[in-house]
Amino acid sequence: MTGRWRFNSDMRWMFLLLLVPWLTVGCASNARTVAPAEPVVAGDFDNLWAAAEDAARDLHFKPDLQDKRRGVLVTEPMIAAQPTEILFRHELSTMDDMARSATATYRRTVRFDFEETDAGFVAKPIVRVERLSLAERRITDPAFHRDFFRRGDERGTPESDRGVFLPRQYWYDVGRDENLERRLADMVRRRL
Repeated sequence: MTGRWRFNSDMRWMFLLLLVPWLTVGCASNARTVAPAEPVVAGDFDNLWAAAEDAARDLHFKPDLQDKRRGVLVTEPMIAAQPTEILFRHELSTMDDMARSATATYRRTVRFDFEETDAGFVAKPIVRVERLSLAERRITDPAFHRDFFRRGDERGTPESDRGVFLPRQYWYDVGRDENLERRLADMVRRRL
């Protein structure tokens, strides 16, 4: 070596692995051009319920609320797959979803609404997407070092909003995942 730094084959692969997510994030668009999922129609309520529950479980969503009288099946919120998990978790449908998951913390909640109509029983999947927001805290002043890991909630200051309650972290709704809704509807249809 003549004093210059050179790429070997291992370094090229590492460079590509680091470069691809950044290019993906830069090329990701916010536009969603997916048609909404068509409701699933079946003649037997119990089979439709079991198919919806199995479809959610196949994507690793755990049922949380199961109310057959009201016709509501809701799963626990699940943090979106990270880049290292996309080989065995398949709830992310697009490169845009994967890029967002790599740069921030998102979670999805699946909900099936069941109704009885003249055509039979209808199940409609709804997937809500939420993003985690964390409050920033200043730690550059030595007086704040001891409070950095302190648990609890922040309150407003006289300089900003006096008496305003600011939670340290919260989830806020960013919309629906129509791609996953369509996939869930297709999975339920295949099971019937």
